[in-house]
Amino acid sequence: MAGLKRVVNKKAAIFGSYGWSKGGMAAFQKMVEPLKWHVTDVLEFRGSPGADLLKKGEELGERFAAAVKTR
Repeated sequence: MAGLKRVVNKKAAIFGSYGWSKGGMAAFQKMVEPLKWHVTDVLEFRGSPGADLLKKGEELGERFAAAVKTR
């Protein structure tokens, strides 16, 4: 949808789990490359997150919020 609306030059962060293939990350990067999105941070993990990964997710959120506030 972002491509259809030409939402360009945005910041993005990726947080999520994957199964066996990790195909979601490649598909996301392929989608945002022509839109010139800047991926500021990535936290990818296999399966369900434990407390340590959830803490890293909170830290990612704080970094991403700071990145969005700055231009």
